[in-house]
Amino acid sequence: MIGNVLYTVGIMVTIYKYTSSALQTAMIMVAGSLASFLAGPFAGAIVDKYDRKYLLIFTDFVRAALVLVLLLFVSEDYYFLPGIYLVVAALAVAASFAQPALMAIIPSVAEKQQIGKANSVLIGTSQALWALGFAIGGLLSLRLSFTSFVWFNAASFVLSGLIIMKVKIRPSDEASKKKELGLLQSVRQGFRDLRDHDLARSLVVMELLEHIPHGAWTSAVMLAFVERNLNGDADDWGYIAAIYFGSMAVGALLATAMSKSIDRHPGKIIIVNAFLTCLLTAAFGLSTTVFVAILVSIVFGVPNSMRDVAQDTLLQSKVKQDLLGRVYATRNMFSHLLFMIAGVVYAWMADFTDVSYIYLISAAIYFLTGLYALSSKSLRESRI
Repeated sequence: MIGNVLYTVGIMVTIYKYTSSALQTAMIMVAGSLASFLAGPFAGAIVDKYDRKYLLIFTDFVRAALVLVLLLFVSEDYYFLPGIYLVVAALAVAASFAQPALMAIIPSVAEKQQIGKANSVLIGTSQALWALGFAIGGLLSLRLSFTSFVWFNAASFVLSGLIIMKVKIRPSDEASKKKELGLLQSVRQGFRDLRDHDLARSLVVMELLEHIPHGAWTSAVMLAFVERNLNGDADDWGYIAAIYFGSMAVGALLATAMSKSIDRHPGKIIIVNAFLTCLLTAAFGLSTTVFVAILVSIVFGVPNSMRDVAQDTLLQSKVKQDLLGRVYATRNMFSHLLFMIAGVVYAWMADFTDVSYIYLISAAIYFLTGLYALSSKSLRESRI
């Protein structure tokens, strides 16, 4: 997580510093999202077909090498955007394998009745580290040389890969994966199984709908909002993001304490969160100072984190383990595509209109997402 967030903060702040354009900064996201979309179907099939642990180790080491390649295209007084886009795309491909593998491996390291708590701990740890990364990422990117920043970033990926080597996977779960299908057959079977699984389909569709308003939370749009509407700078942007992720970590701790309630009412938690997200997004867009935006961010993270725990635990408990990689990869693939399109549209809007309008539009879309979730009987009545 530290590797991911430092890379995200560093490259976004650097490009925005050079171009002062939200749209050009958002093109970094386009390169990554498009690559994730193209790699997604094959990533899911490979995650379900091969050893997830070694896939995670390999992708961490690959990402460490790719981050170092950025040094060829960015220096203190020079940048080459096409080269940066290529590196971003390659990093996104690696992440397309790593994220589904990480989420699909949870049932292999936790007993079924402990999956909810395992997700709470995982999400809480991840969000705490994202908070730390945003808190120090803005400072490091502005105060360290880009070369030093990149080396620090690469080292975090290497350390992650070394730690994953110590993870113990139950052999019986790994051995149960179906390897008789070819890659293309596996991709097609994954889409068919997802289509026929009512609950998984509802969760994935809701996730996709939410990624349209999620585009308002891209680094490019948020940087523009903080500078133009809140009279802040990159440090303030980092603080707001850090507060949000810190609030997410608190929400994950609460989810651990409330695991039995989440198990009984996961669908209701997901539905209520959709409407809360609508209200809080509108409140954020109407903020006039950094302080007010921080207050909204403090409230924002807690319900979102509990919703993430409920959703991941539902998927891991209700979907067959040898299908999980493809479900997560499919969700990530189309989510990245919608996030990319929305992010570019919002960044384009941010270059000529009041950024607060973007957040109000997003709030309305979150409301419609909540209505969709409310209409799903399998989601409303779900239990873990």
